[in-house]
Amino acid sequence: QHVISTRRNEAQAMLLRLMLQQERYFTQNGTYIAFSSGSTGFDARQFQWWSGSRPSGSGYEIEGKACDEEPIDQCVQVVATAGTAMVDASYRDDDCRRMTLTSTGARLSAGTRANCWR
Repeated sequence: QHVISTRRNEAQAMLLRLMLQQERYFTQNGTYIAFSSGSTGFDARQFQWWSGSRPSGSGYEIEGKACDEEPIDQCVQVVATAGTAMVDASYRDDDCRRMTLTSTGARLSAGTRANCWR
């Protein structure tokens, strides 16, 4: 349980850092930017897509994308997904399988726990 809590907190901290990075990018470019583990563009590759110090030891894979039903120049969401093939695939967090932070300030989660954010 301690490992799960630590990795979850690590992912939340990374989501907050990435949102700050998105806001700086928006200030300079007038839009947010999508990123993921498969990003090839220089700007998108400046955004870390894993939650820990290195991908293989991370509990969560992170991506940035447009908010649901909104263009990316108006709203971005950064989403952490637990235990994908790109990070530690053996890691499981059924309570908080997915955590999302949006540029509008919404903190969302998916899993058996109602609210993963503290």
